[in-house]
Amino acid sequence: MDWLPIAGTLIGTSIGSAGTIITQHVTNRTAERSARRARAERVRAERKAAIEEFIAVYQEIERVISDGDQRPSELIHRMWSLRNNLTLVASRELRDAVDDLANALGDTYWHGTPDGSKPWKHLGGVRHRFLEAAHAEVRPDVDHLGN
Repeated sequence: MDWLPIAGTLIGTSIGSAGTIITQHVTNRTAERSARRARAERVRAERKAAIEEFIAVYQEIERVISDGDQRPSELIHRMWSLRNNLTLVASRELRDAVDDLANALGDTYWHGTPDGSKPWKHLGGVRHRFLEAAHAEVRPDVDHLGN
């Protein structure tokens, strides 16, 4: 009967060790998930800020074209710079959409609309595609980190 206390101690130690290992594993998985969510949120916020900056300069360019104002090269250079910044953090879908919009916007900025229509109407299709891609990019429930 001398072995019973020893066996009990060994069994108790084994159960305690297993519990500790399981708890550590669950805690590590929870911490990893939280870190992934935080990283995804930082990326989403960075993308959102880049999208907002691009939209702001887009609106300014559209206004300048509509008003027939002077077309300073600095404004279009700013658009291209913001487009480049956005492509650094964007998914493939958004990169393609912003490229199409930037090209159409640049052409319209320097040459006007081919049929004399308002720029918002002329650019509507590519603008809509960009906004759809941008919306998908900043939804909090979507993680595009793999792109």
